[in-house]
Amino acid sequence: MKIAIAITVILLSLLIGDLSLLSWPSIFAAQSSDRKPPKKEKFGSSLKRLKWDPNKQTAVESEQDNQKGSREIGPGDVIKVETNLVVLDLFVTEQNKLRALTGLGKDDFVVTEDDVTQQISMFSIGADPSLPRSIVLIIDFSSSMSRFLEKSVEAAKILVNRLGPKDEMAIVNDEVELMVSFTGDKKRLKSALDSLKNRPRGAHGSRQLSALFATLRELSGAGQGRPIIIIQSDGDEIMNLRDQKPRAEGQPSTWEFGLADIHAAVLGTRATIYTLIPGERLIGVPLEEARMRVRRSMVGEQEDRYINTISPIRVRAQEAITSVADISGGWAAYLESPERSDELYERILADINQRYVIGYYPTNEARDGRLRKVQVEVRGHPEYVVHGRRSYYLTPR
Repeated sequence: MKIAIAITVILLSLLIGDLSLLSWPSIFAAQSSDRKPPKKEKFGSSLKRLKWDPNKQTAVESEQDNQKGSREIGPGDVIKVETNLVVLDLFVTEQNKLRALTGLGKDDFVVTEDDVTQQISMFSIGADPSLPRSIVLIIDFSSSMSRFLEKSVEAAKILVNRLGPKDEMAIVNDEVELMVSFTGDKKRLKSALDSLKNRPRGAHGSRQLSALFATLRELSGAGQGRPIIIIQSDGDEIMNLRDQKPRAEGQPSTWEFGLADIHAAVLGTRATIYTLIPGERLIGVPLEEARMRVRRSMVGEQEDRYINTISPIRVRAQEAITSVADISGGWAAYLESPERSDELYERILADINQRYVIGYYPTNEARDGRLRKVQVEVRGHPEYVVHGRRSYYLTPR
């Protein structure tokens, strides 16, 4: 009954052109209320139900998953959006410049999906206090991150302090643990962050990509606001994923999913992802330079053979953790020294606030699970560059 009423309100609003009935908070809340309440399971449990299919080269759900039988994961397995509304977080700059262009309005944007022009139904700016934000912070507190941790924790508190009255935040660590579920309780959030400073490590190592995958499958869309994920990690779990080349001949990968499965999950959600990579940039530099940078990051003297082996893995790890941000329409930055933590977290805040949030109902209403290409331009200004998500899946119901 509630769903029917909500649909009626939407149709009437579109027919009479009165979008005031459809505030952003009500849209996000409607998406949550239309879903069946999620099962109360331990965070990360959805990953344990996955099984790698070597023929399809993807993860599938185990037969024990509610007796549904084995099926491919991907965009249909993340939390589904029960309305066709497509929401884009956009950042506009002049060509070759990073400074945000502000002051644009709804009529300044032209949106096309698979080369078909779409009608913009919703428009807001990122700093609008009536548009709540649901932020998930994923922090890698492994030994390789230790010299960055204290400064990063203090910088992350900037995010907490800036939460608006309707915003909420959750904290996840690289042990695939939900330390704090979505809340606006700043004291509780800060206490969880402080606890990371002296927390002992578990025996299973750093699983920051697993934590991201679990977040995408279990938390993205579970909040009441605009979904944002911030992950601080070097991505060194990459070689444990099934679609990556094993470390040594005959040594199998550890987990039951691959990087491509994580990419599919990103495309099946609305979350914008920001990645902070501790250390120097290794992507796009000559291999010898990359080796020198890896050596500088190591504690103590290391043999050349070890440096030569680990350097390509570190490069691949950075490529992986960067790719998820790029696909989502966000960006990655390098935390070259602990002192840059404040600067980068401030930059994330500025980016969130200076974005334009645009929504439209696609003319192609088929929920076929196919990848759709999106292009956004500023009308009459070909010199402007619009940064944001370029594709998505409209998942089957």
